This record gives sequence, structure tokens and C-alpha cells, in this order.
Amino acid sequence: MCHHGIMSDWIPPELLQPAFRAVRKALRDLDPDEVPAVLRRIAGQSGRRLPPPLARKLMEKLDEDEWLREKAAESGADLDPDSSDPARAVSALFLLRPEGWEERAREAVEHRATGTQLALTQTLKRTIADLEQQLDVSREKARTAQQRAQAAEFEAERKSQVARSAIETARKEERETAEELRRSHEDLEARNRRLTDDLEEASDRIVSLRDELLRARRAGRGFSAPVGPQAWASRDPLDVARMLDEIVEAIRPEAVAPALEAAEDAAPRFGLPPGISPDAKDAVAWLVSYQEPFSLVVDGYNVTFLLDEEGFTDPAVRDRLNEGLARFRRAAAAPTRVIVVYDSAQAGGVSFSTGPGGIEVRFTEAGYTADEEILSIAAGAPLRLAVVSTDRRVREGAEEFGALGLWSQALVAWLERR
Repeated sequence: MCHHGIMSDWIPPELLQPAFRAVRKALRDLDPDEVPAVLRRIAGQSGRRLPPPLARKLMEKLDEDEWLREKAAESGADLDPDSSDPARAVSALFLLRPEGWEERAREAVEHRATGTQLALTQTLKRTIADLEQQLDVSREKARTAQQRAQAAEFEAERKSQVARSAIETARKEERETAEELRRSHEDLEARNRRLTDDLEEASDRIVSLRDELLRARRAGRGFSAPVGPQAWASRDPLDVARMLDEIVEAIRPEAVAPALEAAEDAAPRFGLPPGISPDAKDAVAWLVSYQEPFSLVVDGYNVTFLLDEEGFTDPAVRDRLNEGLARFRRAAAAPTRVIVVYDSAQAGGVSFSTGPGGIEVRFTEAGYTADEEILSIAAGAPLRLAVVSTDRRVREGAEEFGALGLWSQALVAWLERR
């Protein structure tokens, strides 16, 4: 017989559960007086499984008590040393103890342990496979999430760039608009200053002429033509009054100057005095002080190109020239007809309109240049006609008809003299 302490070391208690059940059944079948005192507590247990301390105690008792083993073997009808169930086989071998039972029991224990290990291994393998599959799924989800995050980041960056670009464009447009408004404001202020100066100049002339008229009436004599700006007047006081009305009309922007009468055929040729160059502002100043009526024709874009080389066709630059010509007309010592001609691509012939201060503004039709219109005017104009252009062909062509040819630089220098 093997020592009971050794049994517990190599037979797992769960393999002896059938033997324990058989013992408990045998104990219940005995009379209470026949049950050993040490086993009475075990016999009174109603649970399906014995607590580990009682199971250990019962296994030790079985190991040392052959009578108890026999009683248990008689009650354990399902115990079979050759059973495929390791627990039934080990329990039968433990109770019956045939020859070589320990070796057979060890084999059964080892076989069970091997099977348990295999089952555990399989379980672990399945668990590992499940975990790996879950890991793959998690990795795939992580990759998908990362791709989505990258796509969202890219889209956010794109939208941010679009927003920055829109903001920059808006700021640029705002700056350009502000700059354009600033230039327009400066142009308007300059125009207002010119108009104010011209108005003050015209008012001074009106006052001067009125004083001369009153003096002439009090003296009871004819009205003599003054020198310089007062030379608007004729020698007749009635003509002076008519001239005052014409001055008032001339300083109104919507005024239209009446066409001047042609000069007499006997008038001397219209030309600059000696020492004055046609490309100097003195030539225009001489025109302003000229004592007889005359006409002035200006090659529009030819002059605006000198005023603003890049924007010479802009309406604002044309307005600048037209205002300057109106100022010239108001400053002239004698009634003056001023015509400015611009090239145009419009259809329907040359268009005529009245500009500021009563100047005449003409736009040619498509295929008909400003040079041709100017030469046409010169061909049918009175003898006292001045033509302003940097185009030598235009100046010389007009001079063949008796006109005075001046350079555009002379007019620009006079307009910008202040």
C-alpha cells in the first residue's frame, strides 16, 4: 500500500470524484453506529461535491482503510478500471487496487493531462487565432481611421487655403478700390480747385468790365478796349453788356458757345510773333492774350497721351483735358471756339457734344481718324485757326490751309503751369 501523502501528489482529486460518490453512498447505506466517527461529517454532507478539506480527508481515509474501499467499490456500480473515462477508471483502480494499478492509474492521469493540455492548446490556439483576427480587424479599422483623418486634414487644409486665398483676394480688391477712390478723390479735389480758380478769375473779370462800363457811361464816351484779361470788351458799351452775358454762360458747365463768325478775308495771317516757339507754353499764353476771336482745334488723344501715357484713353483723363480746355476758353482775352477731337470706333458718323465751359467735343466714326477730322475742320475754318498736335503731318497739313500749328507739349505745359 502506498503512503496516503504520496497519493495526493499524483492523483488529481477530480479523478476520484466517482470514488467519493460511491463512498458517500455506502456510508448512507450503513447504520449510523457503523459509520466511523471520522466519516460521519462526510456522510452528513448533502452537496454534490465535497469541500476540498473533506475530500482530502476522505482520500486519506480510503487510502488506509481497505474495508471502506470495499464498501465503496460495492456501491460504485459505474466504476470500471477499463473505462474510457479517466475519472471512472482511476477511481476503480484506486478502490479495487488490482496488481499494477498504480502504473495504470498513472497512465490514465498522464493521458488525461495530455488530453487536457491538447484541449487547452487547441483552446489557446483558437483564442490566439481569434485575437489575431480581432487584431487584423482593429488594424484595418485603424488604417481606415488614419486614412479618413488624413483625408479630413487634407480637406481642412484645402479649405483653409481657399479661405486664405479668398481673404487675400478680398483684401487686394479692397486695397485697389481704396486706391482708386483715393485717386478719384484727388482728381475731384484738383478739378474743384481748378474750377474754383477759374470761377474767381471770371468773377474778377466781370467786376472789372462792369466798372469800366460804368466809368464809360459816366464819362459819356465810348468804351475803350482794355489790355490783358479785360480785352474781352469792344469799344461800344452795349457790346460790353453782351460780352458779360457771354462770360456768365461760359462759366456754366452746360453752356454751349455760339459758333464764331468767320474773320474778314483781309485779316492778316494768323501766326506767332517772332521769338515764340510753337512747342513752348509761351505760344499758348500768347493765344490766351490774343485780342481777336479765333478757333482752337485739339488732337485729343495726342494730348492725353502726354498727360497719362498708360491711361490716356480713360474717361477720367479725357475729362481732365476737357476741363483744362474749358479753363483755356475762359482765360482767353477774346471770344474763342474750342474743339477737341477724339478717335473712336463707333458707327454712324462723327458725334458732337458740348463739354465743360462750352467747348465742343467730337468723336470720330470707325475708320475715320481724328487727324482726318482736324484737317477737314482746317480746310473750311476761318483764317484765325490754331491746331494743337504732336503729329507733324497734322500741323503742316493745317498750316497749308492758313492755320497756326502748335505742339501738344506747349498746351500741356500751359495746363500744368500751376
